[in-house]
Amino acid sequence: MTAMENNNIIRNYNISITTGHGVPQTAVSRPAKTEQGLTFEQIFQNQLKSQSTVNFSKHAKERISERNIDISAEKVEKLETGIKLAQQKGLGDTLIIVDNTLFVVNAKSSTVITTLNQSESIGNVITNIQGTVIV
Repeated sequence: MTAMENNNIIRNYNISITTGHGVPQTAVSRPAKTEQGLTFEQIFQNQLKSQSTVNFSKHAKERISERNIDISAEKVEKLETGIKLAQQKGLGDTLIIVDNTLFVVNAKSSTVITTLNQSESIGNVITNIQGTVIV
């Protein structure tokens, strides 16, 4: 049974909760909201979403800067999706294509090794990869 189901049962049947000190307390009927009207759970989920699990190597950071590659939050989310797909397939070094950007990633460590724009990739050969994911 999940915590949410437990809370619903407590609310529906007005079950008292003891704090361990012998003083019963009645369960709160609704979650507290912040000034923005968000519950703690919503704030917590937003924080989890904002924390990226993708690491960028020093080399990748230099290439992003040198090549003026746009790395938006949306692109990083898509990259994370590509990394998860590569991990599910058991891939190591993987080429992940997100929109018009190519990332060579070590999927096992979620680390971007290098990156290039699609226009820069024309005529180049990318070697030493185990697979390609197109997101």
